[in-house]
Amino acid sequence: QMGEYDKGERIFLRMNHQEGLINVAELKGNFYLAMKQYKQAIVYYEQSLKLRRKLLPESHPDIGKSYSAIAMAYEFWKQYPKSSDYYQLAIKQYQHILKNDHPLITQIKNNLKKLQH
Repeated sequence: QMGEYDKGERIFLRMNHQEGLINVAELKGNFYLAMKQYKQAIVYYEQSLKLRRKLLPESHPDIGKSYSAIAMAYEFWKQYPKSSDYYQLAIKQYQHILKNDHPLITQIKNNLKKLQH
């Protein structure tokens, strides 16, 4: 399955299709997360974040999505301080566009509370 992602990545690179590259990086991160290869997952989630920050408006919710993915990978890897930092970045990002009681923000806050216990 990873070969298909690599193939898609090559196509998007040739086309200079940045949005496609974001999706491929995120999918690769998901793949490595599922394989419990957390360090590699974080590499791809950070790649996705970097592209999103370059291409999207500063307050775009997908930037928060990247922060959350990185936080989750660090949490599974038991790197709790880093996970906490990224969950906080995700909350801050989502608060640009969502109300503080939005279910997505509530979910991230709950994830953050779990880390503190």
